[in-house]
Amino acid sequence: CGLSHASGPLQQVARTLRAVRCCRERPHPANGCQRYASAETAVQGSKAQAGDVAARATDQEIVKKAAMLADNYDCVVFDCDGVLWSGGETVARAKATLDALKAQNKKVYFMSNNSSRGPDVFRQVFESHGLGEHVRDERFMWNSVTAAQRWFKSSKAKKAYVVGCAALKDAVRGAGVQVVEPWKRLGATPDELADEEIDPEIDAVVLAFDKDYGYFEICYATRCLLENKAELVATNRDFQFPAQKNRKLPGNGAFVAAVCAASRREPDVVVGKPSRFALDVIMADAGVSARRTLMVGDMWSDVEFAHNAGCDALLVLS
Repeated sequence: CGLSHASGPLQQVARTLRAVRCCRERPHPANGCQRYASAETAVQGSKAQAGDVAARATDQEIVKKAAMLADNYDCVVFDCDGVLWSGGETVARAKATLDALKAQNKKVYFMSNNSSRGPDVFRQVFESHGLGEHVRDERFMWNSVTAAQRWFKSSKAKKAYVVGCAALKDAVRGAGVQVVEPWKRLGATPDELADEEIDPEIDAVVLAFDKDYGYFEICYATRCLLENKAELVATNRDFQFPAQKNRKLPGNGAFVAAVCAASRREPDVVVGKPSRFALDVIMADAGVSARRTLMVGDMWSDVEFAHNAGCDALLVLS
């Protein structure tokens, strides 16, 4: 991605951000776990040393290293979960890093694949980690909900079946698309679900993370795709996400995979990472080129997100 052979200053910043490897290869969902395994194996020997360096770092050193980074980029886009915070805990010196970049007049944006939070709740999360001042202007704060609304504003879709939180459904409605919410028949047999009529005017299916996702959602989404030839929109395809106690739990990619397998087709669009859609809009808003933009993340989708838009990527293992 253009950083693996970077000079001392960039390597120091990488360590400050708790980065252990800058990913040049483009990982994919099918072999993402293998990429993580190889990355973790490669850095185990230096992990203790890197931890010592991070422990000795001071906020003043952060400022100095961020200034070095600022010479190479005009815009830095941060993932959130697993980068700025992880499992409810704020990542050490995340605030100092953001403050230092802001002091250098760099444009700092945030792009999360989390589709379970609307803008107000998303801002509250930043505030709970002491980072609220960096998202006072909503244009710097992106997630899958924001990206979905922006995408639907230019879509031809008129009526959508949306699997996801209320904030996502409100965002789709805000783009002028009618959201269909069928009565969920819990415990219904496959024959009973097959006997139900679906809305023939649904021309888009949106799949986002939903902890109550089940067989009904798979059936209804699949039938809309097969019978209505509806467009399939995924907020993201992250196969997992960081949770409490540094544990990994299934992400939206698991839901998307189930519907794709049942309908025997792939999404027509992924509005979140790794699609370049949101990053293109961010760079246009910032008025910067791809070569002057850096993406900082902890997942394969963050690296692919950057590469798809022609940007450098910095992979951290927070």
